[in-house]
Amino acid sequence: MILRKIRSFIKYRKSVSDNKTYPDFCLKASSDDTVFNTFRNNEIYKNILEHVDDELAYKYWVLLQEKYNLEPDDIYSSIKKLNSIGSPNLIKIDKSIPEISSTALRYLYTGLEIKNFVDNNNLKSRRIIELGCGYGGQSIILQDLIGIDTYTYVDLSEVNLLINKFISYFELDFETSFTTLEGTFEDNYDLFISNYSFSELPLNLQKIGIKKIINSCMSGYMLINSENFNKNYKFMKKNDYERLFKSFEINTENPQSSRLNVNYVYKFINKL
Repeated sequence: MILRKIRSFIKYRKSVSDNKTYPDFCLKASSDDTVFNTFRNNEIYKNILEHVDDELAYKYWVLLQEKYNLEPDDIYSSIKKLNSIGSPNLIKIDKSIPEISSTALRYLYTGLEIKNFVDNNNLKSRRIIELGCGYGGQSIILQDLIGIDTYTYVDLSEVNLLINKFISYFELDFETSFTTLEGTFEDNYDLFISNYSFSELPLNLQKIGIKKIINSCMSGYMLINSENFNKNYKFMKKNDYERLFKSFEINTENPQSSRLNVNYVYKFINKL
């Protein structure tokens, strides 16, 4: 009986992060400035986000210099805007710069990977839609890397309220909109982004996401981590992603953030 109830809960929750505690905390952080001021350092929040450890952060740090030829000062200048709001834990990664957010390092590296994908394939990126957006940090970094006209955030309604509050602290060069997976969407977008979140949706919601969003996107960049979770979760498998579009790439995540070494990057180009 207990096992049946657990399976039923897993089946109908909206994602791995839809554990009631997390959305409730996001709602409180969006409306209570005292909670918001330290939300990125709260254990409830850090169970879902803000948990890039020092070892992984250092790998991002090295790749940003070796792959993208960024100097330490360049890296710091690019991410310092994410070092204070919400009071994240900061790490001392190099003596030449002040302490920095390890999550911001991930956002910068991922942003450059997205830019690389867009530029190398001569893709449009003016109309972006992101599913599972945390507090909006990826969009803040991306606006310095690629031209954006509109950015649509798709997440739980409580999380969207927190995103809206967080990004209000920045000067944005793009129009914003917020919706949930149950909402309505445009007929086409230039670029779909999901940093792990799509892969954490139950299979029934992944199918909805494909039908309502992904099939209407000209391209996409997705980090996939579903192979880390208990098999009671029903997720798309790698061969399911391979069947979505004729033009795609699947590469091992680098740096690998899975202790099981099973995360990968899925990139697609949709011939609309």
